[in-house]
Amino acid sequence: MNLGVRGHDVPSESAELLCQKLCQLGLREIQLVAHKSFPNFPYGKEAITKLAQTLDRYGIRVAVYGCYVDPLTDAGKARFLEHIEYAKILNAGVIATESGVCLADPSKEAEDYANLVEVFRQFTAHAASMGVNVAIETVSVHPISTPEKTRRLLTDVAADNLFVILDPMNLNHCADDPKFYEHSQKAVDLYADRIVAVHWKQPEVLKDHPAIRFWKESGRAVLIAEGLMDQNLESFVAQANTL
Repeated sequence: MNLGVRGHDVPSESAELLCQKLCQLGLREIQLVAHKSFPNFPYGKEAITKLAQTLDRYGIRVAVYGCYVDPLTDAGKARFLEHIEYAKILNAGVIATESGVCLADPSKEAEDYANLVEVFRQFTAHAASMGVNVAIETVSVHPISTPEKTRRLLTDVAADNLFVILDPMNLNHCADDPKFYEHSQKAVDLYADRIVAVHWKQPEVLKDHPAIRFWKESGRAVLIAEGLMDQNLESFVAQANTL
């Protein structure tokens, strides 16, 4: 099964050490944000190429290249477009972002949505020219906040290389959201064919949760531990491997 972890949840001084730790855990997939894994990482083709070579030597695949920006800002758009090339060099499964940094002003919701459609058309077109896939992560406090809005964005952008990161906790509207299962089931029902990765923030892998069932049954999506370290991460790997 496809199991992974956020790279910066495995503290390492170098890419070499990160790869060694991942191999010890029995993991071959990561979500990578280079400057979070390696502070002061010198972005550029040379540094990214060297990183890609190290990962390749250990058989580590970048399932998700994280470039989480606010795509409604010029700076965010520019950064994402720049990093598509880095995702290409790393042969990443997808380059991913969220849809913003906060809920839209209700009076601007329609305008913001229209802008997001245009921005993601730009992202996917540029990425397609390089053979790269793009993914959006739905977050309840961002403009694309629900599975229904995510489905709408997928339809309106209409790009074959646009996919989704499913994070069950990020779909919650409060800490103890009673619809914790329902939100993820809705996402699976609406766009199972577009989900490429599932984030999992809990030490216990809930085998009856819709996101976990989807991951197990899909045979292609990656289950990525997020925010788990040390014993919790080891427990996550052990549980997931028994499903």
